[in-house]
Amino acid sequence: MFIVNGKNYHAVDIERVIKETGLFDGQCCAVFSEQIDNEQHIIAVQEVSGYGDSHDWQQLAAQLSEQVAADKQLRLSEVVFVPQNQIPLTGSKKIRRHHCRAQWQSGQLMVLFSVKLNLSPSIPASQAVVTMSDDPLVAAIQAEINVDCSEFDKGKSFVQLGADSIALIRIARNVSQVQQVPCQLADLITHNTLPKLRRWLEGLQPMVQDRDNQFASDYQNEDVIELLEQHLGRKSNPSELLLTLQGVLS
Repeated sequence: MFIVNGKNYHAVDIERVIKETGLFDGQCCAVFSEQIDNEQHIIAVQEVSGYGDSHDWQQLAAQLSEQVAADKQLRLSEVVFVPQNQIPLTGSKKIRRHHCRAQWQSGQLMVLFSVKLNLSPSIPASQAVVTMSDDPLVAAIQAEINVDCSEFDKGKSFVQLGADSIALIRIARNVSQVQQVPCQLADLITHNTLPKLRRWLEGLQPMVQDRDNQFASDYQNEDVIELLEQHLGRKSNPSELLLTLQGVLS
């Protein structure tokens, strides 16, 4: 049970409303609350079968939110779509909401798409002003998730900030380009907040310097460098040239 604006709500009742929409063929749903900036936000995690299919995630989330609002006079803050069998259950098939919430908080859920319906209970996401960061690393993340740069200072995981699996793959690509180091999806799952990611990248700097020095000594052939820069379409530094060479040879 959770309390919003002085009223008691039971997760099972909201889950029933979502199930009765018939949008997900009876797939499992878990609802829980999260306190953000001293306000209760309602999160719905919905399993989706056939997740390789194309879905209008925004429209599905809006339909769920409208139905819950009409039935319970309560607005969902976020709808998180996950593959089938991602929501943890007990041996008797009851939903383990606290465990699901913990997985969502830590970024351990395999998220297909996350739709933030309200950045706060009173401000629709469509009306929110997003401040972009001058920090190249933050900007690389913001390029894939529309979130204010101030949100990164609150220790939220990238999933909590709205990144699904596709966005995380794109963020990893952006980070690789900006930081000139190989960054994979698995790295973002392990280092799932901005402070963790920044510390990990800082730890790689000695390795990057050694790699650049090695590149400088091994690849002094001007013809090779010229070909790589032609491939990139511009002059570049040793780190980017090495990443380009690795991509050409792989």
